[in-house]
Amino acid sequence: MKNSTSIFTSALLALSLVGCGGGSSDATTSTTTQTTTEPTLVTGSLVDAPISGVKYICSDGTTGTTNIDGNFTCPINNTITFSIGGVKLGDYEITSATEARYLFPSELFGLEEGLIDSKVVKFLQFVQSLDEDGNSSNGIQITQAIHDDLDTYALDFENDDVDNVTIENMLSNIGKTLVVEDDALEHYREELVEHNIEPLEPMQKEQWYIDDNKEGSIHANGYLDKYTGTGINVVVIDDGLDTTHEDLLLKGTWDVTTGLSDVNQTNSTDHHGTAVSGVIGGRINGKGIRGIAPDSNLYFIKYGATLSDSELITIFDKALEFNADVINCSWYRFFGISSAVIDKIKEVSTTSGRSGKGAVVVFGAGNDGSEIPIFKYEDGTLMDSQRAATIPEVITVGATSYYSTRAAYSNYGSTLDIVAPGGYYYGIATLDPMGANGVNEQNYVDSTEADRFVGTSAATPVVSGSATLILQANPNLTAAQVQEILKLTADKVGEYDYADDGTGKTRNDYYGYGKINLGKAIKMAEEMAN
Repeated sequence: MKNSTSIFTSALLALSLVGCGGGSSDATTSTTTQTTTEPTLVTGSLVDAPISGVKYICSDGTTGTTNIDGNFTCPINNTITFSIGGVKLGDYEITSATEARYLFPSELFGLEEGLIDSKVVKFLQFVQSLDEDGNSSNGIQITQAIHDDLDTYALDFENDDVDNVTIENMLSNIGKTLVVEDDALEHYREELVEHNIEPLEPMQKEQWYIDDNKEGSIHANGYLDKYTGTGINVVVIDDGLDTTHEDLLLKGTWDVTTGLSDVNQTNSTDHHGTAVSGVIGGRINGKGIRGIAPDSNLYFIKYGATLSDSELITIFDKALEFNADVINCSWYRFFGISSAVIDKIKEVSTTSGRSGKGAVVVFGAGNDGSEIPIFKYEDGTLMDSQRAATIPEVITVGATSYYSTRAAYSNYGSTLDIVAPGGYYYGIATLDPMGANGVNEQNYVDSTEADRFVGTSAATPVVSGSATLILQANPNLTAAQVQEILKLTADKVGEYDYADDGTGKTRNDYYGYGKINLGKAIKMAEEMAN
């Protein structure tokens, strides 16, 4: 149960009753004033969508049923308890009546407004399953018949031991079917956004890199609510993936070594791909973190131990089969890749990807704390073999810290395009393989633990996720235009001067064109679409 200092619509019903007595001019006149003040009544609305037909009781004994708008009325300084039959939904202590607003299920459980955790998810599934017409978009109506059917049950949604099996069995006994989690959450997220409330995951406070109030964030400027990656295909190429993770939904997988779809991690150290994938596609489901593009179509390709040239060419061909819009590569081969691989990546980035618009290919700069090498012969001519980070058609990403300063490990050089949050003392909160398969047994890594996720490997999916939202905002952009937008809108952070690159833009070798500013980038993409 949560207290509030600012919750509902005030309906002040105070009446002053004034009585006057009088007499003749030569008599003593007296006047008595008596004031009776009735309690302040507070009216609010219980929502997923407005939920009508829910019974409530206030601690002073006042009872009622929420109306068609989900409205209830209770005296101030009372605790209100909501129920359906014998099922207690939750309660709330009303301590103020200074603002009009809505009561969301998170606040019944003492959580921050907009926070989605397992209790909230179960609440949503339950009440939506009871809706008379099965269409939550037009409001949720609980009939008296439902109350009668559930009257013999004793269940309290505030208890941690309420599970889906219990709820499913109860609903089955009254002829109802539990609404699936994804559908319940999709509706609820829309409702939150309609009320200008950001949906929050339980660990989202750890995700400083997407918090607009943090200096080192990508400054999405609210666009993470408007765009979530819907319809955009993202291919992650990495070492292995926990495909069973509760916070991931995969559209397709493939292992270049076996030619099969099993991409699960081979070794306990293969947690890298899970962490990378979480930054991009961690779902909004009340489990842990949210990805930058949680509704994107996520694909995963597992690379082999050698990263041979032939494997790499095959990998990028497979990414094309997955109709990749964005390809994330949080890795590099120390001695470079051959001209054949370079040509394949250029082709994917320009002509063969996205029906000629090019797939957005994103590479990490590397974590050596040194200059990105450009391999040359003694006479100064370029060698055929080069690092992927030197290819002009790809976006090469360096890393910044919580404070928007360059991370000391982040490689630098003339081919660095942009920097993004990759962490240092504070890491990138993301997914960890489930249970004992990960670096801990919590299924997630937070921003401060010893095994926190840091590096250009972490910064790269931040850019890939951002590129996904840019393409959702304007699907007609070419890969080259996405890269140009990121450069033009980047924030000029850091201690180094930015110099003209000969095209009217400014850069330096340590921050590239600056730190990603997703809000500015999406705004430019939208303007280009009009």
